[in-house]
Amino acid sequence: MGDDDALPPELDLELGRMAAELDAEIRAEQAEYEAMAMQAAWRARRIVDVARAWMVHGDTVEVAVGGMAIVGAVTHTGTDLIVLQTEVRGRVDVAVAAHPLLRLVHAADRGGVPPGPGPRTFVARLTEHEVAAAPVVLVLDDGLQVQGVVMAVAADHVLLDSRQGQRVVPLSRVALAWLA
Repeated sequence: MGDDDALPPELDLELGRMAAELDAEIRAEQAEYEAMAMQAAWRARRIVDVARAWMVHGDTVEVAVGGMAIVGAVTHTGTDLIVLQTEVRGRVDVAVAAHPLLRLVHAADRGGVPPGPGPRTFVARLTEHEVAAAPVVLVLDDGLQVQGVVMAVAADHVLLDSRQGQRVVPLSRVALAWLA
């Protein structure tokens, strides 16, 4: 191509302006699609998915259930289980079936825990307490606390050996558990 093939300056400027407008339109459209994809991803998440994301990020969270608010870092999640590491009570098991409210207290700059092995369900976690035969505190959905050693995790209840004798605690009422 020679000098005779060059575009007139005003046409060259117009093509550059059109290309810039097209680039801006494409970027805006991509941003809109990304926002819609993020919204769809948020809609597809469950409570344990949110807790798992906070766990991996290392965030500090608050879990409110059974009339209590507990603050700590998520260290494990299962299908219906969230485990928090707290300063006051140590490791606290949260039953998702108890409908906990979750709140992000502090987003971490770094840290976190990758998903790893552990109990998949709240019942499996209670069964670990049974096998360990260590005293536990069970917090019910109304805030009542019962303490004792888990003798058995049955189909619909926990059999607890307490100082007041054997107690039958409906599984559907257990919101939290931690070692006494």
